[in-house]
Amino acid sequence: MELADRTVMLLGGSGLVGHAVARRVLAATPPPRRLVLVALFEDEVRAAARALEPDRGGVTIDVEWGNVFMPAPVARLDIATIMGDTEHRALLLGDVLGDLTDAVLERNLLFRLLVRYRPDAVVDSINTATAFAYQDIFQSARTLLARARDGGVDRATVEQHLLRMPLPQLIRHAQIITEALRRAGTQAYVKIGTSGTGGMGFNIPYTHSEERPSAPLLTKSAIAGAHSMLLFLLGRTPDAPVTVEIKPTATMTRLLPAQNRGAISAGHSLACTSMSAKMDCSRVTSSRPSPRWDRWNSSRRRKSRIT
Repeated sequence: MELADRTVMLLGGSGLVGHAVARRVLAATPPPRRLVLVALFEDEVRAAARALEPDRGGVTIDVEWGNVFMPAPVARLDIATIMGDTEHRALLLGDVLGDLTDAVLERNLLFRLLVRYRPDAVVDSINTATAFAYQDIFQSARTLLARARDGGVDRATVEQHLLRMPLPQLIRHAQIITEALRRAGTQAYVKIGTSGTGGMGFNIPYTHSEERPSAPLLTKSAIAGAHSMLLFLLGRTPDAPVTVEIKPTATMTRLLPAQNRGAISAGHSLACTSMSAKMDCSRVTSSRPSPRWDRWNSSRRRKSRIT
């Protein structure tokens, strides 16, 4: 895809992967007309734009920030603030679990950004599976059941639990981004995906959990797999952009024993979905996942027990 006089939007633009992608985009010959960096926090996305200044040339760099999975009115609020407010919870519950209406679409931050900038290409380096999985539905369920046994379940407790369910959030995100990309006229959507475990198996001793691996980590893998299938559908939707998901794990096949390569390669063929034979998914190098969601998710982990 020629980038001359085009707009590229980079989701997760302040992370390690996002910064590397931004540098490659700016180095393209010819470069795009505009690069839009979207990240979770204002200070980080502005710092990323400043760091790219020596490579910018004549490209205009715009910055946007907020949680792209949220309605715009609450997209810049801390999750603890959202969970603790009755009106905020009601807004989220309606937008995630209710019908997909124009009002829901037009409230969503990502929808607004895509329709406003109308990017020709979108590169999505947000670790979506982490954002949804580490709300820890397991701990939330245990807390809810304990309160039910004690007779202490109220409406707020139930609502907070529902808002931690990862799959409804993923499905609604997939619906919103599909419609937003179509309305924006975007031609190409590239998702930097994940396996959830860095390509490792069930027998790896994970140091950040009591189990090996933990239930939230396996939820991350499950959500990553479900996301791949939703992107598979997006790539086959009329008027949708050419859609590619790249899982860096798939580039590790040369390092694995021969008997393990088949399963990974099969996963790669599913994950690297394209409507265009010109897009070569094999040329992507591995990189560390972005740590940007850690800061926002830290409040989720601190609030893992419903209060």
